[in-house]
Amino acid sequence: MSSQDEFAEALRARAQSAQGKHSIRAGDVYVVDDRALNLPSALTRTMHESRHVIVVQSERFTNLPQQKTVMVVPCSKSYGIGPFDCEFEDENGFAPGVVKVFVSLIQPLLKTDLGKRKGSITTQSLLGLRSQLLLGLGIPIRE
Repeated sequence: MSSQDEFAEALRARAQSAQGKHSIRAGDVYVVDDRALNLPSALTRTMHESRHVIVVQSERFTNLPQQKTVMVVPCSKSYGIGPFDCEFEDENGFAPGVVKVFVSLIQPLLKTDLGKRKGSITTQSLLGLRSQLLLGLGIPIRE
């Protein structure tokens, strides 16, 4: 599937969600229990009861019944970012201000650990996040 097809699929999923048929989509932001995530030691970070994560996995796989996990990246408002991480201004209000996204900490999360859906990031932010993910994995980006 080309990136244009995947983009069109994401738009269809967003339209379905607007009609009340919510499914897990790339770019969705969820609140999860901080303990469900595999993050650096508590000595180097502040423990929180919950944390925002962004779904980065394609909709083709997130909603398959046999798929028990979804790929996410954790967010923070304060911790410093690494070379392949990114930050953006939250335009949709899930965490007002600059959001730091730890692309380098991409990880599977059980779907049952997804808490409340808080919204979604913009398409432009999702494309930037995915570009950083590809760079971090050493996959060349076509222009």
